[in-house]
Amino acid sequence: YMVLLLLFGVGMAFAGEVERLAQDLRYGTEPVRVQAALMLGRSKEALALPVLLQGLGDPVASVRAAAAEALGELGDPIAITLLVQTLGDVAQVGASALKSLGRLASGRAAEQARVIPVLMEALRAAESPDVRQRAAEVLGDLKAAEALPLLRQALLTDVPAVRMAAIRSLDLIHDPLTQPALAMSLADESPGVRGTVVDVLSVWHDSATVASAVALLKHQS
Repeated sequence: YMVLLLLFGVGMAFAGEVERLAQDLRYGTEPVRVQAALMLGRSKEALALPVLLQGLGDPVASVRAAAAEALGELGDPIAITLLVQTLGDVAQVGASALKSLGRLASGRAAEQARVIPVLMEALRAAESPDVRQRAAEVLGDLKAAEALPLLRQALLTDVPAVRMAAIRSLDLIHDPLTQPALAMSLADESPGVRGTVVDVLSVWHDSATVASAVALLKHQS
């Protein structure tokens, strides 16, 4: 009986904390709302879900981004539908939503089937380079083999950060057929891209290609 009372008291305390944070998220200043959203995500409390979903409609982008990030940390896949709808928001919010979509899909086959096509479309067509970069990163985190052709294509995009994200994701998926495409990036105009390729190929223990890469990098420098 005492244990039940103790558990009831703890539950009430958590509910009270969620309610306090909910009030902060609704009525606080911008920094307070951002912090409240993040703390609600860390709470892992089911009561935080509707509060954070409401936070996706905040008038300030930084708060919406924090709410999107917190929904991924909260871990309830029911948020996937609304997170997908936020991808048309500004880049800061869209990138946070993609990160959370990856977290919510990780280790869940049914959710991956919903999320991976969304990530692929974001990588293919998003206007923001930040969103395309995040989409490439999350596809690698999920080891989405169906995205391999698109990630190889991303090696030709005009944004170095997207190219580097695609290289790292191709490394995570680790398909041997990708190696020739990576080797071609050794001649990339961006030092960051070339260095990322060398790092990846070194992990793959492709000594001949790495030796060629080092020689090429010395020549270009």
